[in-house]
Amino acid sequence: MKLSELDTFALMIKKIMLSCFLSTILLFSYGQNKSLSVGIKLLNELNVDGGTLYPGGGGQVVYRMTKHSGLESGLYYSNQTMTFYFFISGVSTTYNVEIVERWLMLPLLYRFDSRILNFTVGPQIDYFLGWKNKNSNPSVLINNYSRTSARLGFSSSLSKTIKLSSKWLLEPESRLLFYPSEEHGTVGVNIALRKILF
Repeated sequence: MKLSELDTFALMIKKIMLSCFLSTILLFSYGQNKSLSVGIKLLNELNVDGGTLYPGGGGQVVYRMTKHSGLESGLYYSNQTMTFYFFISGVSTTYNVEIVERWLMLPLLYRFDSRILNFTVGPQIDYFLGWKNKNSNPSVLINNYSRTSARLGFSSSLSKTIKLSSKWLLEPESRLLFYPSEEHGTVGVNIALRKILF
C-alpha cells in the first residue's frame, strides 16, 4: 500500500516530535527540581468560525525539568461537529448537514511554570479517526466524506496550578489552538487533574 504525501509528512513530523521529546528528556534528566505528574484533562473547545463546541478529554503528562521549565504532552480524543449548508437552485431550499469528526490529538508543548500563571506553547498533531453523519433530514444522503488523515496545529495556553494536597493538582486552563492549513482555530476553557509521581 502506497502512502500519500500527507501520510508520509505526518509520519515524518511524528518521528521528529518523538525524537525531540525523548532527546529533551534525556538531556535534562539530571537537572534539579525535576517532577513528573500524570492525570486527566477535560477539553471544552469552541470553534472560532462557527461557534460549535468541541468536547473531549484524555490523559496528560507534565514533566518539569528545572524549577520553571518543562514539557507538557498528552493523548486526547475529541468529537468535532462540522455543519455544511447546501442551496439547491430552482427549489429555493437550503439544507444543512452535520458531520461529527473524531480526532486523536497529540500535543508536544514547552511549558513555563510560575506561582502565578503557567504558559505553554508548541505544536500539536491531530489524527483523523473517522466520521459520523448526524443529519436527520431524509432529503440529504451522504455516501462519502473524506478528510486529511493528519493535521498540524499550534497551541498556546495560560493555566493556574491549584494544589489540592501534596500530591494532587487541579489546573484550569485557557487555550488557543490554530490550524494553518485549514485557516481556523479554537479557544478553550479546559481543566486538568494530575497526581505528582515525583
